Amino acid sequence: MGASMSQNGKKIFLFSLTLLLSLSFVQNSYSQWVKFGSTGKTGFNGQQGVKGQNGRNVVVEATGEKIYLRLRGGDGSPGRDGGRGNDGFNCWQRRGEWNMVGASGGTGGYGGKGGNGGNGGNTTVYYTNIDQLANINIDAEGGRGSFGGRGAEGGRPCFCTYRAWRVRYKDRNGKVFYRDFQCFAGERGKMGRPGQNGQNGSLGVAKLIKSETPLKPVRRSLMVGASSFDRSLRLSQNIWERRRGLLNLIHPNSIVSNDYLSFVKRVEKLITFRWEAQRTPEEVLKDHLIKVSLNNNTSYQFPQNFWVDSYEKRIDEDQKEVVISNMVSLKDLSKILPVSMELRGEDTTLIIKDFEGLGGFVKTEFFIDTNWRLEDDYWEYFKGKVPENLIEFVGDSIHLRVGQLPVRPKSFKKKTSITLRIKRTFKTNMMKVGPFSLKKSKGRPLEVIKK
Repeated sequence: MGASMSQNGKKIFLFSLTLLLSLSFVQNSYSQWVKFGSTGKTGFNGQQGVKGQNGRNVVVEATGEKIYLRLRGGDGSPGRDGGRGNDGFNCWQRRGEWNMVGASGGTGGYGGKGGNGGNGGNTTVYYTNIDQLANINIDAEGGRGSFGGRGAEGGRPCFCTYRAWRVRYKDRNGKVFYRDFQCFAGERGKMGRPGQNGQNGSLGVAKLIKSETPLKPVRRSLMVGASSFDRSLRLSQNIWERRRGLLNLIHPNSIVSNDYLSFVKRVEKLITFRWEAQRTPEEVLKDHLIKVSLNNNTSYQFPQNFWVDSYEKRIDEDQKEVVISNMVSLKDLSKILPVSMELRGEDTTLIIKDFEGLGGFVKTEFFIDTNWRLEDDYWEYFKGKVPENLIEFVGDSIHLRVGQLPVRPKSFKKKTSITLRIKRTFKTNMMKVGPFSLKKSKGRPLEVIKK
């Protein structure tokens, strides 16, 4: 009786295990979705519409006679429609032990933006009496913006050749069972976004000048090179006042901005650049220029990567002088390099070449790191600034008496290795050059490596 119960328990256990494995297989099979085909390509985007042409600008003289000015801006052209998205392709469906879904169609192309309308033309009116403006009729309406292009339809997806199928299975006990699989078509491509409509052009603007003679040309900015030093340079600008109420002054049927600009006065300023530096402006500036501009007051901007020592002198209200005491470029400052060194013990001198000869007004400091191994296996270090009493300026060369540093004289006998750092300062500016790795052996030239 006990043995029979045991056998029945084993059968129930095996049946339950088989059923559990079968259910697990079914779940895994149905959870697998396989895509077939390839997604269609996106359609092309529509071309943007062309902006309308701006109305012409005119200059007229008001005499009291009737004047009609047609200064309308042109209308913009419409944007082009986008291209239809491509259909999904390679839509070949293979039935298997999985569910299937088709590839999507391509997205439709975007519509092109509509062209903006052109702006109305501007008018400059010279007059002597305000009543002369009443017979001027200005039509300076802006052009109309056009419609944006339409977005295109999306492409068709891949469709199913077989919507459903059944697969036959057999379990370990030889029992046959079936599983159903299905197929869904892909999604149609998304509709392309329509293009924005173009904006209408703005109304033209008028300038009123109470004068019989035309205004002189203005010069609000200029570039100053080496050849322009010690010369008076003239800058000029016209001062305008923005006012409202133009339609109360001209013909009431006018289509133009009610805001207008009224001429106030002409401003002229003089500026002179004086050169008092040691080197000539041609040597320092080369092809670089100083930018000068006038915006009520004159302002100037020296070229980038230059150190400048300058001050201003006010000649009168409309004229000033800029005196440049010293000026140097960072490129010239970096042209300093160790060139030679002879090993003579305490008399060893490191020669540094300053190719631009800036030692007269640029402060230059030298820092040396040493790491020498002496004959008795003792390492001796020196790290710090070279004292000023060991530095000598000889023309455009700088002599450092490194043999007199607080180290043993034998450090500069047969061979030596040092690291040189250079610091250059001018006023509040500072620049580091190097470090240089210097190696020197008796009878061989100095080896210089810039790190």
